Amino acid sequence: MTHAQTQESNHLQRGLKVEQKKILDTLLQSVYRQEGWVFFVYGSGGIGKTYLWRALISKLRSENHIVLAVASSGIASLLLPGGRTTHSRFKIPFALNEYSCCNIDQGSDLAHLIEKASLIIWDEAPTAHRHAFEAVDRTFRDIMQLRHPTSMEKVFGGKVVVLGGDFGQILPVVKKVGRADVIDASISKSLTIWPHCTVFKLETNMRLLQRDGKLPAIAKEGEDEPMWINIPDDLLIKAREDSIDEMVESVYLDLLQEYTNPTYLQQRAILTSKYDMVDKINDHILKMIPGGEKVYKRADRVCPITKTGVNVEALCPTEFLNTLQLPGIPNRELKLKVGCP
Repeated sequence: MTHAQTQESNHLQRGLKVEQKKILDTLLQSVYRQEGWVFFVYGSGGIGKTYLWRALISKLRSENHIVLAVASSGIASLLLPGGRTTHSRFKIPFALNEYSCCNIDQGSDLAHLIEKASLIIWDEAPTAHRHAFEAVDRTFRDIMQLRHPTSMEKVFGGKVVVLGGDFGQILPVVKKVGRADVIDASISKSLTIWPHCTVFKLETNMRLLQRDGKLPAIAKEGEDEPMWINIPDDLLIKAREDSIDEMVESVYLDLLQEYTNPTYLQQRAILTSKYDMVDKINDHILKMIPGGEKVYKRADRVCPITKTGVNVEALCPTEFLNTLQLPGIPNRELKLKVGCP
C-alpha cells in the first residue's frame, strides 16, 4: 500500500454516515473471513451508494486486495475507481437465456483475476436481466471449482459479491412483453441468487438531506383532487420567461475562465426536451466564447428522379431541405471556435 492510498481511504471513511459505516464494516468482515456471500445494497439516487463503493474499494485496495468494480451501464461504471461495464469485464453474451455462460475460459488471465479477487462490486444491478447474473454465477462456479471443488455448490463460486441499485428506477429492458414479464426478468426473481442475498437499505438521502423527494400535493381553485406541487425556491432559477442568460449564468458560473477545462464541463449540463432549444442554448454560449467563429454548411439535395418518374428535386428545393432538423441529421450550419467544446 502507498501513503496516498491510505490517506484517501481514511478520508473517505471519515465522510461515511452511521448507516454507511455499519454496512462497510459488515462487508469488510465478510471479505477478511473469506465468507462467500451475496449482499444487496438498496437505495434511491443520492443515497450514498457510490460513496460507499469508493470507500470500500479504497480501503481494500490500500490493503493489497483485488476488487473488481463493475456496473450495468457505462455511465455508472465511470463513477467507480477502475470501473468497467459488466459485459466488458465478465464477457457476458448479449443474447441471453437461462442456460447462458460467460465467454471466460478456465485458466485464462481473466479467470485467474476472478480467482484472486477478494470482492466483486456490481452497481446498478436492477437494470440487468436475471439471466446475466445467472450466467456470471454459473461461470464463477466453473472457474472456482478448480481450486475449491465445493465451489460448484456455492453462489458465485464462493466469491463475496456486493450488488447495488434501486428497484424504483429502470428495470431490465425486455422487448414486446408486459409488465409482469419485465418484473420476472429482474434479479429479485432469480431463484438461484436472490434467496442468498443479504439486503441492506440506505435511507438517508445525502443530496436532499432533510428533503426526501416528497412534497405535499395541492389543489388549484375549482379542483376537487390535489394534483399539483410547489417547487421549492432553492431548486428554481429566478429568470424571466424564455430567458437563457440567467440559466447559463447559474449553471456555467465563471464560464469564460473555465470553458477549456474538461472537468469543469463534465460537472455541468443543461437538459432540454426539444432540439430547437438545444440549438438556442448552444448558440448563446458560443457567442459568449471569445475568438473567431467558423461556419460550415451542410450540402442538401435529393435524388432528382424516382422510379415513378416524379421530379422530386423540384418538389423539395434546397431552401426547404435547409429548414429540416431531424434526429441523426446534422443541422444546416455547424459553428466552431478554437477551444470550444
